[in-house]
Amino acid sequence: MLYASYADTCLSAVPLLADRDARVIHREMAAEWLMLADQALMLAGPADQVGTQAPQQVAIGPAPWPFS
Repeated sequence: MLYASYADTCLSAVPLLADRDARVIHREMAAEWLMLADQALMLAGPADQVGTQAPQQVAIGPAPWPFS
C-alpha cells in the first residue's frame, strides 16, 4: 500500500536527522500515513474484494465559503 510506504520513508529518515524537532515531526507524519493506510484498508472491505470495488466517495461536509 502506498500510504504505508510513505510512513516507512518518514521513519527511515528519523535516524539521519540531527534536529530533535525534525525527528518528532517525521514520526508524527509516519503515524498519520499509517492512519490513512488503515482507513483505506477499512474502506476497501474484505481482502478478497480489494481492487474489485469502485472507489467510494467520503462526505467531509460542506465546502467553506466562497465555494458553498
